[in-house]
Amino acid sequence: MNPATLIVFAAGALLGALPALDMPFVQSLALTCLMYAGLAVSWSMFSGPTRYLSLATSAFFGLGAYCTAWGVGKLPWPAVVMLGGCAAVVFAFFIGLVTLRLRGAYFAVITYGLGELVKHTITHIEKTYFGTVGRVMTETPASSTVYWTVLAIAALAVGPTSPSAAAAGATPCAASAWTRSAPPRWA
Repeated sequence: MNPATLIVFAAGALLGALPALDMPFVQSLALTCLMYAGLAVSWSMFSGPTRYLSLATSAFFGLGAYCTAWGVGKLPWPAVVMLGGCAAVVFAFFIGLVTLRLRGAYFAVITYGLGELVKHTITHIEKTYFGTVGRVMTETPASSTVYWTVLAIAALAVGPTSPSAAAAGATPCAASAWTRSAPPRWA
């Protein structure tokens, strides 16, 4: 067996067993790292092939998290996670229809502004209609459930790009091979 595959399996086993160690700080730290790994892959999936600097990933992530917070306690956990993800995908699709006509710095500035617009819109809606600033979640899933959910999403996101996938004969996606030789679109 390939050494890279062994390392990936060992890391996966360690990450999977982390909630059983009953170390809240370590679990919280690992959860944050996994969340950022998933965010980095989602940013790379768009910015790598297109060579666009998109700063709207935070807006899509925040909208998905906000929709998930609304559904906790009302719907089952898997449905809530899917609802948050679908809301982010639909929003990203419609934003993409408008913003992908821009190039270079204009695109970067608009996507940065989009993140701020989403943040301030949600804050305004919370203040105006609910009298709060943020969601108070009285019913939350167990921390291990949240951890394993984020671990599964990060594994699904990072898995196809891991060394073990390359060792198993998987080929890189056409988009990533294309980006190595393509000039920047704004050049």
